Amino acid sequence: MITAIIFAQLTTSFAQSNFRISPHGYDTICHGKTIGLEAMHGFHNYYWSNGKHDRIIQVSAAGKYTCTANDSNGNMFKDSIMVSLYPEKHLEINSNPAQLTICKGGKVILEASAGFLSYSWSKQLSGHRIEIYPEATTWFLLEAVDSNYCSYRDSVHITVKDTCQCSGIIHYPKTTLCGEHDSIHLEASKGYVAYEWSNKSHDRLIWAKTQGWYWVGVIDSTGHHCRDSIFINHSALPAIHINTNPDPPKICKGNKIVLEASSGFKEYSWSNSMHGSRLEFAPEKTIELSLEAVTELGCQAHSSIKITVDSCLLGISNQSYQSIKIYPNPVTNHVLNISSDELEIKGIQILDLTGKEIKTVMTNNSSQIEIQLQNSSNGVLLLKIYFEKSVITRLISVE
Repeated sequence: MITAIIFAQLTTSFAQSNFRISPHGYDTICHGKTIGLEAMHGFHNYYWSNGKHDRIIQVSAAGKYTCTANDSNGNMFKDSIMVSLYPEKHLEINSNPAQLTICKGGKVILEASAGFLSYSWSKQLSGHRIEIYPEATTWFLLEAVDSNYCSYRDSVHITVKDTCQCSGIIHYPKTTLCGEHDSIHLEASKGYVAYEWSNKSHDRLIWAKTQGWYWVGVIDSTGHHCRDSIFINHSALPAIHINTNPDPPKICKGNKIVLEASSGFKEYSWSNSMHGSRLEFAPEKTIELSLEAVTELGCQAHSSIKITVDSCLLGISNQSYQSIKIYPNPVTNHVLNISSDELEIKGIQILDLTGKEIKTVMTNNSSQIEIQLQNSSNGVLLLKIYFEKSVITRLISVE
């Protein structure tokens, strides 16, 4: 009798330990999407924390979902999963002209919010910014995908008129001249039989090089006259500077450098495809970065900087290098020892493989250090040992 009870308890414990929800533990989905949660089959009843009683449910909200099930003997089992949502991005289409009513043959510039991996427009067009010449009134659709592969959609309605009443004839990339030598391309809409600009030009395209009003008069094929105008501003050419930490920008391989550009700009684009006024990264080799910054008026400023990356190992002889001991590795009791018979240790830094700092210890010319790793998770970590004029990096394993 006792043996039967023990066997039943063991059987129940085994079943409970193997009752699972798939996917297991944790999952993340995009806003507006659903995920299927599937409890293990073979049980009589299923009770989900959201009130559902099916074995498989579909959910779209973030939160903890728990499923309780019982078997034919009345034993109850439970498992849970945490569902979270990726951060939601904002997708918006800006246009030029802002009021999307144009003449037939006119140009429309559509520009989507930045920060997405891909952009797919109607007519199989792609890219962050497109130029189109719609022949008829239409909807233009956009689907953008972010770095989490979540998709977002937006659309604009474009009205195309057969005849114009002086609206949206002039197209232009910007309305501010930047510096003394800048110029702006002004473009009248296609489809007219005659053009006359305020500077007496009869071309469809002209260059604006000074501040002031520009207008164009057009005549269509029916003899209808129309006129449009624009005011071009002027702004001094902005200057931009790059500050570094350390300064001058020379680092040992594996160390980070901070670059911070002058404030006062709305966009910062670096040649390494990074964005923002402040960068913090660890280049693997000597590089030269260029920066383009754009003001609120659309004026661009440029700068560049050379970052020198040194191995920082020239001051260590082979004999001194071999005197450095790291033990035990793998670390089995959460205690790591580091010793150096010939070189004085200035500091220790331990990072995970993503670069996140786990622990930092600063010393005063020590030759022996004991590091406690009780709070670190198991796995492979980066160990950096700092000396007076050098730094070495090693991999350690925590078990």
